[in-house]
Amino acid sequence: MVKQTALALGLLTLVPGSVDARKQNKQKTKIQWVDTGEYKRVFLASHPRSGNHWAKFLIEEATGIASGAVRCSPDPQHLSNPFPWGGYGLQGGLEGRHRMPAIDDVIMVKTHYPIAQQSPFERDKLQPVVRLLRFPFDSIRSDFYINNDGNHRKKDWNKVIRRAAVRWKEFQEYWDAQPEVLTIRYEEMLAEPAYWLRVICEHFGMSVNKEDIARSVAKYPPFGTPGKHMKYFSQSDITDLMAVFGAQVEEYGYGDLFSKMFDEVSN
Repeated sequence: MVKQTALALGLLTLVPGSVDARKQNKQKTKIQWVDTGEYKRVFLASHPRSGNHWAKFLIEEATGIASGAVRCSPDPQHLSNPFPWGGYGLQGGLEGRHRMPAIDDVIMVKTHYPIAQQSPFERDKLQPVVRLLRFPFDSIRSDFYINNDGNHRKKDWNKVIRRAAVRWKEFQEYWDAQPEVLTIRYEEMLAEPAYWLRVICEHFGMSVNKEDIARSVAKYPPFGTPGKHMKYFSQSDITDLMAVFGAQVEEYGYGDLFSKMFDEVSN
């Protein structure tokens, strides 16, 4: 029997190398800060379940500064009044032990826009952004699992994941079109968390040293295996989803991972 590979089935046209984010990060660009008084805000943008929460823990521990979000989240419950830098947060950050942002601090603010409805804090002028990008099959299924207690019968799996594929694509296209976006793949952060945490902090002028980075990664180590969620998708699911975001899978350097996981679930 002829082995059905992703290439043979036309799900991929080529298997590119990894996106060279390292080369992107070496470019010397002057950050254009948004006029929010004297606060310096950075959007930490991601599709849901793409490492945003983990990145916030890492950044808070390394810098000692609490982060925020554009929405008042109930889990954990954020303070009801917005902060002067524009957004909501927890007193002392995610663990309640870091100092609140001061004038001239760089503040990381979580956003899932444009997936979620735009908040008032996302209507300001353009500002620096770090986008966390994750293999779409992992991001989509992980989001479904969290919202449905892992039960594929709780909601219509077939309809939900197909809508989610369109949403994932639209999210990435939106941020592709924005200026001053530093894009980092979640899988690369899993492999080298210290390197990428340092890249984020240094790129936006956040004061950290080697000890800060090492302490943060030791406290919040990476876990998980890229591609682990793809086994939950049928071949029909995979074909339909790749028809939506196959070009992005290639463009963002996920060709190798997709081919590997497709071979595993197909045999």
